[in-house]
Amino acid sequence: MHATRARYAGWTTRRWESPGVGTPVVLLHGFTDSGHSWSGVLGALARSGRSAVAVDLPGFGSADVLAPGPILPQLDRFVADLVSVEGRGGPVVLVGNSLGALAALRAAAAGAPLDGVVLLSEPSCGDRALIRLFRRRRLGPLALLGLPVPLPRPIVHRLLVAGAARAVGRGPLDPDAPSRIADFVIGRGGPAWALRTARQLALESIDCHDFDAVTCPVLVAHGARDMIIPVNSAELIHARIPHSVLDVRRRWGHCPQIEFPDEVAAAVLGFVDGVARRTA
Repeated sequence: MHATRARYAGWTTRRWESPGVGTPVVLLHGFTDSGHSWSGVLGALARSGRSAVAVDLPGFGSADVLAPGPILPQLDRFVADLVSVEGRGGPVVLVGNSLGALAALRAAAAGAPLDGVVLLSEPSCGDRALIRLFRRRRLGPLALLGLPVPLPRPIVHRLLVAGAARAVGRGPLDPDAPSRIADFVIGRGGPAWALRTARQLALESIDCHDFDAVTCPVLVAHGARDMIIPVNSAELIHARIPHSVLDVRRRWGHCPQIEFPDEVAAAVLGFVDGVARRTA
């Protein structure tokens, strides 16, 4: 699917579009990934005739880099303008994976014009030893991963590909996804950059949601095979948003849009159709 250049809230980025009708579906990717990860979902939505858009978030893919300082407020500004532009004055449905899910939920709490939000592996509420370690004041032995170790690029790339393949899941994933993620991380500064940025996001995401302000319909979806964020994150979000729907999929990993794009598209379409029926 062909990408074009677009600009939202001052950031220039890539934009993929699935032509169709109905309330636009806007897709937000996860950490170190890009809008390209939604290509399979966009194809499935296009076959169904549903209008959809995917973009690179600021600082990722081919988008402009983030400014120094806190990351989440910058993503908030970007998503708010993205919703305004793509909705053309009307509502959209936001679908986010991982960091994109966090940004989508914050947009809902901020009162963006949304018909609904679909969260795939939202990370902020997860309780796992690695997450707690990232949120400690001192990283301890984990800090060694951030040191600029002079390894040959092919070795670093191979290690990153292996890590990315484990992170995105065990399903029939896009075979180019791990290599694409590894290339991006190396281009941004390697594992040291990824560790610093992930730690900053982990700290910023502590108590980062106003759950009581989320009034639109919410689908909280999570994979039982997610090796990054545990299912308890989805369960806590569901408990904090009583009108939400919880959907735990046995086969899904952390990035189901890469593993099982047709299943993700079907879940999104079912959610959108359900919202439309309730509205009618």
